[in-house]
Amino acid sequence: MIAPVIRMDSRRVHELLAEAATIVETGRGFWGLRCGEHAVYVLTDEAHNRMRIMSPVAVEEDLDEAEMRLLLEANFDRTLDARFALADEIVWSLFVHPLDTLSEVQLLEGLGQVVQLAENFGTTYTSTDLLFGADLNGDGPGEPGP
Repeated sequence: MIAPVIRMDSRRVHELLAEAATIVETGRGFWGLRCGEHAVYVLTDEAHNRMRIMSPVAVEEDLDEAEMRLLLEANFDRTLDARFALADEIVWSLFVHPLDTLSEVQLLEGLGQVVQLAENFGTTYTSTDLLFGADLNGDGPGEPGP
């Protein structure tokens, strides 16, 4: 027997977020969270089947060209499912996924990766302990696998 598919929606997102973090602000399809020292925002749009989890990490003008490049390099092999992104002169830690196919595990892992990426901004620039072909010595991507 195949287990029924449970579609993610804003109501279930709210329930999961309430269990995982401190909700400090909420609105229709919007949650402002506190995860340790980090402000985290979660947005859902059921009409367009999208969701995003994001946390501000820096102001664009505070970063030089080398650090902005480092963010792009980190997106390649150190950030896993979360990413660094730039919007409105703010650098964000970001996770985006279609809403209705998002599993509970993916939501919670995405939240964890966004927080970890924000935490590691300025140091390892990683979202998890898993590094996909990464070379943290700054020499570029690791050797390809067999």
